[in-house]
Amino acid sequence: TINATVTHNAFGQISANAIDPNEVAIAHVFSRTVRRCFLFGEDPLTGKNFDHRKLWVEERVAYLAQWFAIDVIAIAVVATHYHLILGNLPQLVATWSEAEVIRRACKIFPFQFKKLGVVDAEPTEDQVKQFVRRKAFVKKMRIRLSDTSWFMRQLNQYIARRANREGFGAIIENE
Repeated sequence: TINATVTHNAFGQISANAIDPNEVAIAHVFSRTVRRCFLFGEDPLTGKNFDHRKLWVEERVAYLAQWFAIDVIAIAVVATHYHLILGNLPQLVATWSEAEVIRRACKIFPFQFKKLGVVDAEPTEDQVKQFVRRKAFVKKMRIRLSDTSWFMRQLNQYIARRANREGFGAIIENE
């Protein structure tokens, strides 16, 4: 087992040691805001309370965990950031059929698949067959499904976009 600490910015980009998604690893990852954006709790400057966002993180982590080959071992949400202990499972994703990889990827990357004609993250059988024929694409999706960086990227982008819609200051600019 490889142990590592990895930080991600609001865009899900790695800020420290990378973890190979093909190697079994347990990672302590955390994500925090920048430029005095207040993600959770009460912002002492404005008096606004953002505790409701903690539930967003918990719900999204649970959603992503059911589709990724990643175990969520622990989660802690504090005022300005959150921590996760994640274990990736490349040996599990290796057992999934190509069709299963595509179906799971559609649930995790709906915007990418929407551009490819998939409606509501539910591909038709014909669409699954078309994607399965694209071996390099299936391979790329299979790797992503056990990649803690992609897990964090999807989590952070979701939370940032949702926070931006509240209109209290952009977590991600130009959204």
